[in-house]
Amino acid sequence: MTDYVNADENRMTTPPRRPLIQISMSDMIVAVLLFFTILAGGYARFMANNWDDFVRFHPDERYLTMIIAPSLGRPLYVNCPTDNAGYNPCHPDDQIRYERQQMCLERYPLTNGAGDYFDTECSLLNPENIDRSYYVYGTLPLFLARMGAEVMYSQTDDLNWLGADGVVAVWRAQSALAETLVILIVFLMGLRLHGKWVGLLAAILYASVAFSIQQAHFGTTDATTNFFVALALYFAVRTQGSGKWWDYLGFGIGLGAAVASRVNVAPLAGVIIVVTVYRMLPAFDVRLNTRERSNIALVQFLGLVLAGVASLVMFRIGNPYAFEGPGFFNIIPSERYIKTLGQAQFYVSGEYESPPNWQWVNRAGYLFPLSNMVLWGMGVALGATAWFSLIWSLWRLIRGKAGSYLNLALSAWVVAYFLFAGNLWVMSMRYYLPLYPALVVLAAWGLAELLKRSSAKNVRLWRTLVAAGILVGVTSFTVLWGVMFTNIYREPATFVQATYYAMERVPADFWMQRAGANPEEPLINISFPNEYKDSAGLPFEQWIPNDATRFYANMPSTTRFKTAYDGIITTVTGTRLMAMDSSQVHTLRVSVIDPLTNEELTSGIIRSNFVQPENTLGETYPITFEKPLQVKAGVEYLFRVEVQSGGTLLSIGSVMGSEQPWDEPVPTAVCKLPLGTTLADDLSAGMFARDECQRVSIWGDQIHVHNLELAAEDTDLKRERLITMLDQSDYLYINSNRRYDSQSRLPVRFPLTIAYYEALFNGDLGFELVTVFQESFELGPIKISDQYLPNYTSPSWLNEYEAEEAFTVYDHPVIFLFKKRADYSSEQMRGVMNGVVLTRTDFITGAYVDPTLASVTTVSSLQADKAPSNLMLTPEVKNIQQAGGTWSERFNPDSFVNSNQVVTLAVWWLTIMFFGFVTFPILFTLFPALADRGYGFAKIIGIVLTAWIAWALGTLRFLTWSSAGLLVILLVLTTISFWMILRVRQSFFAYLRARWKMLLWMEILSFILFIAFVGVRLSNPDLWHPSFGGEKPMDFAYFNAVLRSTVFPAYDPWFSGGYINYYYFGFVIVGVPTLLLGVVPSVAYNLIIPLLFSVTGMGAFSVAFNVVSNWKITEKTYDEHGQLVPVMQEDKPKRRPLGNPWVAGIMALLMAVVFGNLDNSRVFLTGLAQAGGWKQAQGMFVEDLEQDYYETYGTYPDFLTKLRICQDAETLRNDAPITDQISYELTNIGNLLSAIPNGFLSALGGGQVYISGEKWFWMPTRTITEIPCQADGAINEMPYFTFLYGDLHAHMVSMPLMLFTILFVFAELMHAGRDKRAWWMQLGAVFLGALVVGLFTATNTWETPTFTIFSVLGLGYAWWLRWETISRWSLWNLLLRVGGFLIIAAVVALPFSWWFASALTEFKIWDGRKTPLWAYFSIHGLFLFVILSLLIWETARWMRSVRVRTLRGKINLLVSGLLLLGMVFFGTLAVVFMGYHVALVVIPLVVWIGVLFFRPNQARAMQFILVLAGLALAITLGTEIITLRVDNGRQNSIFKFYIQVWLIFSVVGGVGFAWVTSYANRWKARVALPWYSVMGVMIFICLMYPITATGAKSAFRMSSDVPLTLDGNEYLKYIKHYEDGLTDYVELRYDYDAIQWLQRNVKGSPVIMEAQSYGSLYKWGGRISINTGLPSVAGWDYHQTQQRSLSSMPMVVRQRAANVNAFYSTLDVYAASNILRFYDVRYVVVTDYEIKRYVSTGGLVKFGEMVERGLLSVAYENELTTIYEVNQDEVYQLFVRNMAEFVAIP
Repeated sequence: MTDYVNADENRMTTPPRRPLIQISMSDMIVAVLLFFTILAGGYARFMANNWDDFVRFHPDERYLTMIIAPSLGRPLYVNCPTDNAGYNPCHPDDQIRYERQQMCLERYPLTNGAGDYFDTECSLLNPENIDRSYYVYGTLPLFLARMGAEVMYSQTDDLNWLGADGVVAVWRAQSALAETLVILIVFLMGLRLHGKWVGLLAAILYASVAFSIQQAHFGTTDATTNFFVALALYFAVRTQGSGKWWDYLGFGIGLGAAVASRVNVAPLAGVIIVVTVYRMLPAFDVRLNTRERSNIALVQFLGLVLAGVASLVMFRIGNPYAFEGPGFFNIIPSERYIKTLGQAQFYVSGEYESPPNWQWVNRAGYLFPLSNMVLWGMGVALGATAWFSLIWSLWRLIRGKAGSYLNLALSAWVVAYFLFAGNLWVMSMRYYLPLYPALVVLAAWGLAELLKRSSAKNVRLWRTLVAAGILVGVTSFTVLWGVMFTNIYREPATFVQATYYAMERVPADFWMQRAGANPEEPLINISFPNEYKDSAGLPFEQWIPNDATRFYANMPSTTRFKTAYDGIITTVTGTRLMAMDSSQVHTLRVSVIDPLTNEELTSGIIRSNFVQPENTLGETYPITFEKPLQVKAGVEYLFRVEVQSGGTLLSIGSVMGSEQPWDEPVPTAVCKLPLGTTLADDLSAGMFARDECQRVSIWGDQIHVHNLELAAEDTDLKRERLITMLDQSDYLYINSNRRYDSQSRLPVRFPLTIAYYEALFNGDLGFELVTVFQESFELGPIKISDQYLPNYTSPSWLNEYEAEEAFTVYDHPVIFLFKKRADYSSEQMRGVMNGVVLTRTDFITGAYVDPTLASVTTVSSLQADKAPSNLMLTPEVKNIQQAGGTWSERFNPDSFVNSNQVVTLAVWWLTIMFFGFVTFPILFTLFPALADRGYGFAKIIGIVLTAWIAWALGTLRFLTWSSAGLLVILLVLTTISFWMILRVRQSFFAYLRARWKMLLWMEILSFILFIAFVGVRLSNPDLWHPSFGGEKPMDFAYFNAVLRSTVFPAYDPWFSGGYINYYYFGFVIVGVPTLLLGVVPSVAYNLIIPLLFSVTGMGAFSVAFNVVSNWKITEKTYDEHGQLVPVMQEDKPKRRPLGNPWVAGIMALLMAVVFGNLDNSRVFLTGLAQAGGWKQAQGMFVEDLEQDYYETYGTYPDFLTKLRICQDAETLRNDAPITDQISYELTNIGNLLSAIPNGFLSALGGGQVYISGEKWFWMPTRTITEIPCQADGAINEMPYFTFLYGDLHAHMVSMPLMLFTILFVFAELMHAGRDKRAWWMQLGAVFLGALVVGLFTATNTWETPTFTIFSVLGLGYAWWLRWETISRWSLWNLLLRVGGFLIIAAVVALPFSWWFASALTEFKIWDGRKTPLWAYFSIHGLFLFVILSLLIWETARWMRSVRVRTLRGKINLLVSGLLLLGMVFFGTLAVVFMGYHVALVVIPLVVWIGVLFFRPNQARAMQFILVLAGLALAITLGTEIITLRVDNGRQNSIFKFYIQVWLIFSVVGGVGFAWVTSYANRWKARVALPWYSVMGVMIFICLMYPITATGAKSAFRMSSDVPLTLDGNEYLKYIKHYEDGLTDYVELRYDYDAIQWLQRNVKGSPVIMEAQSYGSLYKWGGRISINTGLPSVAGWDYHQTQQRSLSSMPMVVRQRAANVNAFYSTLDVYAASNILRFYDVRYVVVTDYEIKRYVSTGGLVKFGEMVERGLLSVAYENELTTIYEVNQDEVYQLFVRNMAEFVAIP
């Protein structure tokens, strides 16, 4: 606390007063330089007030200055009465405004309804009273601008000042003034904090900030807000130094004004709170007297209150309509204002689907705004310096360095506001403008501080020069950057240039050019107004003729024109002329007349049918004058057009396609140039003052503009419109990057739009790029573009670093002008446009057989942000994946390792051992507190490390996922391991000498587990079974796909072109030894499961072994006097573990991977009971309701009806008397108890007790689900079942990783306070722990929350054990350890989390039936018994150690304990009565655990085990309360979390058993006998499960003829298979042939087409992709719809299956080939399965025709197997030919 006492060097002290006349030379220099800085900065901000001819591309500026500001003060008039019939035609908002108007007229009759300033409802200054839209801005800048306009009006009497152009001129000047004043404020902040030179440097830097210069040119609220924020920060800085009340007052005024300008800067209030707390710190100094401390706290608190009051008053004045009013003191928040804020938040969120929001899709929060600030807003030099200085400042604050608190206020503001605003959906640069002043001051400080430190004594000169160079370089670059940016306001705006270009170079209805004129000379355009008739109901192609100018027979039309130069004109050209009736000849005469004399100067005649050409309006007709026309510059002429014979002619100027709506109009209305002035002249921005600008527009006469509607959804209607508009357009303007940059971020939603832009820029549409209008950072020859343009050839990833849209579009959009080429081909254009499939997913019908190809996925912005590529591989990665992964190159069935399965087994295990030997030295070094030094986990951690390195590098496109790549990684790990051995060689070899027997026995135990489970797998190695095959096909498919992947993410074998959107890293882990050795996957699968069984068992062993080994007690014996004394060893008391570590380890191992639960006994007893006549009751009232249903409908209820009956029965049961409920339950129990002995007697008498085989392995894992009417799908799987069943699921692979996490936390706890490891060892340990925890996200995400929380709590407790105090350094250490752990955990999972997206990640409160206590005990009974025993044992130990006399005077403690027990008792009952029966066990045990945890002098090992037990118990209660929102009841929630619980309980059980039994020799017989009896019976029941289940599961084989083998696909050779949808049994040997051929002969990993099963889940369909890993068009739809769960994706999955069925079923060759083209299929599989699946459709006969036409060729063929290779070139040519016929123009 002494750090904060008095005013020291960290506290700014008020400088001593000096006479005002005492000014030093340096002060004068600074003053002069500041003056010129402000002058230069002001010039840059005030320059070219009319820089854009007041076009106003900024939508906020347009809204504020054209709609809102000019309307302020106007009478509120809305005519919206309801007629006699009650009909009101007005907009609902207008109806509300009308009602409000009537209320105001009643309130203020004398002022015609105009209310006072603070009257929200009736004030004429409330923007929402004058406009229907939501006004979301602060009103203070609006009022200031309006006041300025009124001042100008009062001074000039020019009413135009109150109009749109006058207001914008004033508001832009206001913005410029605000930003200029910020330069001064920045100087004052720098002066106050660090002196005048820092202040001057900050002013220079801010004066040059490009973004500040830009915002000064807009009439919006941003610059004004920034000024008030800077003002508030200045007073915060003053408050930080002085704590004076007027500084608090100044901050409050600035804060209120800032929030009244933009409410989103409200976090600024937190700065004054931080400053106040800082000022209060001396009040905590105990060395000061109480009065002084109280005064310090009171003064600062009152100052804070003053700031709050001042800000509220200022906000009330500046933004009065945030309150209801009508008086000043009525400060109830306005409901309209709150609603407006909510609506505004919705509009700028990803939930609001509008084109402006698309630009934010897939923008990285914080990084995107940061890059824009650094790269563009500040310039890279200043931006990098500013943020580096902020980090440096925060670092100094953390370390408490001298003077570090000077930057407190500024740092707090930057951090707080950036954290608040940096991850919003809309991350526009202007939202971060309020950060710039603070960042610039920090940058100036950082540069000055760097120079100061480098200029100190004893510092080498080169460092001083480098620091000076950095300061000069940063300043110079920033000034240059700002000067270069002013190019935008030195040159005409790009949209103004584009308009002038169109005026000069784009032909009107008629145009002329002087004879011999330069081709670049502007045209003499002669325009006639278009008519724009009503186009309702007209087709697109008739819109332009409908709007055209009409020349009627014998009705001359006249217009005027001038020329800028003298000259002779011989020809006039009609741009587009067409007759309405082209069957007759028309005579058109044009003439030029002198308007002064009415003399005809010349004329010309043309006779033609004026036929309309195809797809456009009219043709170009040159008309030669009878005599040359002599024109003079500046003279006005009349041009007359007359149809002398025939009918009406249509004429129109050049037709332009525009990207409107949702883009700004180009050409636009601009200030008219003086005659003779052209774009080629040296024009400057803002060359016309407000009153000099004569705005002109060429729309509707010189040119005709039609909107391309590019922002519309990609539909056939949009395509038809585009085709028509392209045919009819002469020019295309791309007005900005809004459309091509935004919509390209949603490629699956806008494939047509993207194809349009690609074809436009590459010329395929038939348009050529005429010119580009671009202004950016420019000075002389130096030009830097802030946009990545489509015509650039640089890498496309640069597009992500271009400036955000608002920075460029509002004042310097890049505009492209395209012109239709002479060789334009409508057919080619239509081919391009029609080549895009536009079937939308929301139009898919969901048919079972459907050839319709879904191309447009209707994804929302939020969904696209989650999955930018729509879960599809990018084209680059897709090509890499398809080109690589050749199976025959990765797996050689004839290699040595695959030559014999015994050899395979031996090589496999030796390789696994090698991984362990390589990794053990690493673990040995990092975890010296462990008894086995992590040896139990060495194998799996070595594999995980190798897998992660290969996976991470593979994600970065390094080709490490191969046998050679893995070998290199393993060699690197070996090198690291060897280096570590060298670092700790003495202790390492000493350990080996002392513990080699222990390590040997662990290795033997590990091998026994492995080889034992190899035997289990040999009993049933099949990788599929129609009834109990589980999900091995899915696992094997993903496993094969991972093995074949060249880079990551791995491709999806069941969704070609996509990647696996599932936590698949487990397959990478187990793929390491498979790929490294080249073991055939179908064999490796049956080695992986024993491997995981072994490492999981050894993991449980290792954790328990280490825990028990750690808790040591002093060994004692009796001396000759009968006294207990320590046993001495080498002059030290001999210590031994409390309990046998081997007992703990073996028991934990058995509990973890061998034991089953107690439910095996239920299977046996219910079997006996059924033999005795017992029938399971369905539930109270259920049977009665089922009977009622049967009597009503004549049939028994189906599954869904049964669920409703169960719900109705539950309601009836709850309403029934409790006595009836008890009676019903007792009756059922009695029936069961009586039936069991009857069944037993029946069995003794020779009766049959039938228990079907699957019940022995299946029912104990479905204990909860099999309860009648439970229907929650809960799976209470235990590890042995997991390994026995053989699904290579994520939770199987993650089991050893869970146990390693537990060991990691234990090791860190044991090191706490005793850590002698070097820093790199500590870092390595944390990294390894974080690596494993982070990888849960990619391996089995369900483990992530549990083990992240557990690890964080464990590291936190270890931190406390080390420090036991809170200080700066202890908190810093906590931040580094825990924060670093979390960061590492997040980073290591990025190769997965970066790509993964799902809609199935939300949880909900479970409202179904809960787990009954009997089921809870049946599942966890053994563990609960051990835990209860452990708690009793530990409590007894505690009680024995407490002397009764120590309880004297502890009555309060005892009473508190009794109160706690009472609270626990009644609280538990309350939870139980809510239906959570499990709480009856969990809550008391958890409380008991908590009490024992805090027992004085409790051993760390015991605390650790208690926490584990409490965690597992809490999880079991948690699964009763919450579940996954989208799940099969509680299936996955129980399933996934109960596995965690089982493993944790196993560790606790093993340790608890060892500890409790260590005292067994002291137990009395009446205790020991019952305890051992109960324990023995439970162990016996649990051991029966692996025996009965293994035998039962081995019976469910595909064929008994399969010889002993580890090959999981061997069964394919021996069986026939039948399922729904087949016409007959299929022989799987033909599939085996196809699989073998594809594996051995196919290069790369191309897409295949294979049959879909009827109801694809758990069927034989997809078997080729399953067994080869080749990507197929569609696989099991259920899992794909789960893994592709975002909106519309499930429908796409089902449509793919429909496409597959259509491909095999259709007779249409074109439809089939189009499916092949669309999915890029390379091979088509037809085996006995496809024949029996689709023969009835007749569609298979088309394959012969497709072969004849060259679309397919036979790649492999045998008796019933044909594999066709697709000729994609010919398929595409067929598509092109068909499309040409489709788009042919009649």
